[in-house]
Amino acid sequence: DQMLYVSPAFERIWGRPCRGLYERPMLWLEAMHPEDRDRVLAAALADQAQGRYQVEYRILDAAGRVRWIRDRAFPVLDAAGSVYRIAGVAEDITAYKEAMEAARAGEQQVRRLSEELEERVRARTEELARANEALALAERRLRQVIDLVPHFVFAKDLDGRFLFVNQAVAEAYGTSVDALRGRTDADFANSAEEVRRFRADDLEVLRGLPENEDLASVSGRAREAAARLLTDVDRAAGEVPRRRTGEVLYGFLQWSGLLGRLAKESSAEAEAKVRNIA
Repeated sequence: DQMLYVSPAFERIWGRPCRGLYERPMLWLEAMHPEDRDRVLAAALADQAQGRYQVEYRILDAAGRVRWIRDRAFPVLDAAGSVYRIAGVAEDITAYKEAMEAARAGEQQVRRLSEELEERVRARTEELARANEALALAERRLRQVIDLVPHFVFAKDLDGRFLFVNQAVAEAYGTSVDALRGRTDADFANSAEEVRRFRADDLEVLRGLPENEDLASVSGRAREAAARLLTDVDRAAGEVPRRRTGEVLYGFLQWSGLLGRLAKESSAEAEAKVRNIA
């Protein structure tokens, strides 16, 4: 084979002088990456004369750097229709290949991070589900324990609305626990005087708070709520503020502490604890 013409771009891309290709027409193949050489040679022999030759391959330039080439060739026919020359165009696509590789690496990294995030979300979701299940179980146990207590146990917000009541309170008002929640004494009490007295008792509790502390700050800090316990036992209490009016003792039930512990006790032990709240 004879090389008839090669453009000056050969020197820029292959890093070799054009005269070398004129002297050795197979120089372009010799500079090819060893892993691509057999594949490209087979395609050249089979497809160049048919006009189907279009391949991508790597070369090693004079400095040993890898460059990517897109090579196309087509036959040139004589007057009789016979192939007498092969013309071709070789294009340096190194920048394109490097960009594609960077994009693939970025996609793989995004996919890996996405999978890691999904796994963390799944694990966190399962953890939250277990925590919610445990919380629901604790609340059910707490509800059972509190409802076994024969005394009135309830909590109100600053406006006198019931946040929590036990079954004894609901039965006294002739209604259900759910119906009482979010309502006030005025919705169920027998008289306005009774409502006034209950409200006065609630305000008495507020006046029994420790100095420089109000119910709003307590409630916001630890979900503590005002509670009135109807009992015949008048015990001194530790740090819980208390007042006594007749048979009614007032105190604060800390939901995250005392009531959480009650849920873990037997009903008899729980009732004893509730009776001792000041």
